[in-house]
Amino acid sequence: MLTQLLLPVMNADCRIINITSDMHNPPYGLTWPGVEKIAYGDVDTRSRYAYSKLCMIYFTHALVNHFEKTDKTFVANSFNPGFMADTNFSQGSGKAREQMVKLTAPDRYSTLAQSSTALAEVATSPALADVTDQYFDRSTNTIRSSALSYNQHNAIELWNDSLKFCHLL
Repeated sequence: MLTQLLLPVMNADCRIINITSDMHNPPYGLTWPGVEKIAYGDVDTRSRYAYSKLCMIYFTHALVNHFEKTDKTFVANSFNPGFMADTNFSQGSGKAREQMVKLTAPDRYSTLAQSSTALAEVATSPALADVTDQYFDRSTNTIRSSALSYNQHNAIELWNDSLKFCHLL
């Protein structure tokens, strides 16, 4: 809703960066249950975070698709900052958790300094001014997100239902 309310006052050269996570593709896997089930809490507790981050990627895809149908020329991307123990944002943060993630899932680990520097570059670098609908992974490098995150039907469903839920449609 915030993005929708800000769009009319945004400059044409703005960049929208949605923060996601590699946990949009958790080790235990996800299937799309539909927007209604996600919106009304009809998913298991451990999957809620994963679905919220998957929805950020869907929203990015749908937003870019929406721009292509209008005169808007904004850039929108997804950014994964990785697991950053030094922020204390994740449950169980601390030295023990940090060491466990470094050992068991080093590909998911990052630091606040590394990710914040990369995010600032994605937001401001002239070289990335026209790069849109990409998934940045803890850096200015893009990678493919999960196969599920490219399902256009799910992205459109999320877009349309979100507009309805927010009374914007």
